[in-house]
Amino acid sequence: MNNSYNRANNFVNENSYLTLHYRITSLSQPRKGFILVNTFNSSPTTFQMGTGQWSPGLEKTLLNRQEGENFTVELMPKDAYGEINPSLIQKISISNLRKFYGKEHQFSIGDHIELSIRNNFRCFGLLKDLDKTFAKIDFNHPLAGSILGLKIYILGIL
Repeated sequence: MNNSYNRANNFVNENSYLTLHYRITSLSQPRKGFILVNTFNSSPTTFQMGTGQWSPGLEKTLLNRQEGENFTVELMPKDAYGEINPSLIQKISISNLRKFYGKEHQFSIGDHIELSIRNNFRCFGLLKDLDKTFAKIDFNHPLAGSILGLKIYILGIL
């Protein structure tokens, strides 16, 4: 019986543990060319498929790939972190924000906002607009609506 390990027959499936290098780059304005993450100049990452560490669309690019494979893909928003959902952009009164942050807190456009709602559920958003009475906060994933470039080198599959 031959127990030798055959790299050529080791393919990624929906339950695989992977070790890989990857780089995610924004291909959309206003951050076109911005590198969001890059492990090629540091330690590789290890994760298990299907556990939510990567979005389903990103994981889909890995399925049926071989150990040792080096590839690049472009992901449209629907295949990455989704399109921007306008219903997740909310106007919230400054008085309500002050309940969470205090009366003296100074808000600025671009601030990351954290709110606690029902049952202590925490939600995170980006302050998009601000006037004396209301703030507009975007609760979409920061990469929603973005086209992403993904470069991957699969080092190991278990």
